[in-house]
Amino acid sequence: MKLRCLGIAAVISPLMIMPTCHLGGVRVSPTTLTFAPTVVGSISTPQVVTLTAFGNVPSPITIGVSGYFKQSNNCPPSLSPGSNCRVAVSFAPKEPGVFNGALTGMSVPPALSLSGRAILPVSFQPASLSFESIQVGKTSPSQPVTLTNRQTKVLAIKQILASGDFSQTNNCPASLTAGASCTLMAAFHPTGSGSIPGGLSISTDAFPGTQLVGLSGVGTGNVISHVASSPSSLNFGNQEAGTLSAAKNITLTNTN
Repeated sequence: MKLRCLGIAAVISPLMIMPTCHLGGVRVSPTTLTFAPTVVGSISTPQVVTLTAFGNVPSPITIGVSGYFKQSNNCPPSLSPGSNCRVAVSFAPKEPGVFNGALTGMSVPPALSLSGRAILPVSFQPASLSFESIQVGKTSPSQPVTLTNRQTKVLAIKQILASGDFSQTNNCPASLTAGASCTLMAAFHPTGSGSIPGGLSISTDAFPGTQLVGLSGVGTGNVISHVASSPSSLNFGNQEAGTLSAAKNITLTNTN
C-alpha cells in the first residue's frame, strides 16, 4: 500500500504501523528581541535572529516586520530542511515611548515579538524644579538642572530662556559634543505672593526642537520696597491760595 505525505510517497505492508508525516517548519532563535533605549531619529545596533528549517519539506520564507523596526536578511524564498538563514533586526523609533512589533514570515512560530523604548535626544535631570517658599522680593538659592546630549553627534544649543519670576545661568556651549552634559542654574525671585509657575525653555537642533523644564515656587508676604525716603513726610503749613510755597527736599535712598 502507498501513502502520500505532502507529496512524499511511502510503501508499507498491512502489518506496518502508519508512518508519521513530518511537516515542514522553522525554528527561531532567539524567540523574542528587546532593544536597549534608543534615541528618537536614530537606528539601534542590529540584533540577529537565526531561522532553521526542519521537517521533510522546504519551508516558505517571506520576512516582514511591523512597528518602528527594520530588518535585512539573507533568507531564500524557500528554506530547505536542516538549512538556516539570518535576519538582522533594528529599532528605528520616530517618537518617544515604549513600542512593540513583530517579525513575520515564518511558518512556525507565526511571529517573533519585538520591543524597544525610545528616548528623546536631549535629557534633563531633574525634569522639573520646585522651590520652597520665598519672601516676595527676595531671591532663592539656585538649583541645578543637568542637560545631556544622548546623541552620537554634536548638539546645537540655540537658546535657553527662563519665564515668569525665574532666572537662569548656564555653562552650556553653543555646540555640545555627543554624550556630553552641561549645567543650568535656576533661581526664583517672586514678585507677588502665592503659587507661581514658570519654566526653562531650551531650544536645540534635535527633536522636538524645544523642550521645557517645569519650574514652580511659592511667594510669601508682601512686596518690600527697597527705596527709603527722608523725611517720610512734608508739612508746608498755611499757604495763600494761588501762591507757590518754598521748595522742600526729600532724599531717596536705594536700600537694596
